[in-house]
Parts: sequence; C-alpha cells; structure tokens
Amino acid sequence: MRGATYPLQTGADGLIEISDDTSVLMQSALKQYLLSTRGARVMRPTWGASTSDLLFDPLDDVTMQLFRVAAKEAELHLAIIVDDVEFIDTPGRVDKLTPIVYFHVVGDEATDQQIDFANPTTAESGGTA
Repeated sequence: MRGATYPLQTGADGLIEISDDTSVLMQSALKQYLLSTRGARVMRPTWGASTSDLLFDPLDDVTMQLFRVAAKEAELHLAIIVDDVEFIDTPGRVDKLTPIVYFHVVGDEATDQQIDFANPTTAESGGTA
C-alpha cells in the first residue's frame, strides 16, 4: 500500500510526502475519518464520524462513549481494529479532555498505534499488543 499522509506535507524536494508504511497510512485514514463530517464526501455518504458534532457537548460519560462508538465504527471503513479510546486532561485546560485512540492494523497485531488529538499531526507507536 502506498499513499499520501494526512495532513498533507511536502518534502525538501517540494513534492507531497508519500508513505509505504501501512500503519502510517491507516493513522492518516483514521484521522481523516474521525475529523470528517458524515456525508461530506461525494460518493461516500457513510464516510466520516461527525465527531465535530460533539465539540460543544458536556464533558460527561455519554459524550465520551459517543466518541468511542465513532472510533469503533471506523473499523467498518478501514483495515484497523480500535483497541481502546481514553480521555486525558489537556495540559493547561481544566475544562478540556483529549481523546487518544489506540488501534492496530489488521494483520499487524504486534504493534499498537495511537493518535493523540491534542496534537493530531503526530502519531506514535506503542508497545506490543
């Protein structure tokens, strides 16, 4: 598998960076899915989690569960398994939680990946599953 990562970045040569790493591409696709509004893509009416709809909801168990469900639904569209979603306090903000999505690529269960939405341009590899 080969493709552009999200967000789009250019290399020193001025061309869009391309990756052959399936886990990097799945991280990019998961970010796109979770940050897209359902129905916003032409010919893909079910693509998108519409998590922006939760932006002004109260920070309670219901809102957190709705985000977890949205992340799990990504499994229907991507070759990933969402292992867990946790919410951590955002540094410097008492009233804000940051979701972190832990997942692995189907067929590559040895490595957990995570996306920290406090800094969505970075994704990290975790330990073994």
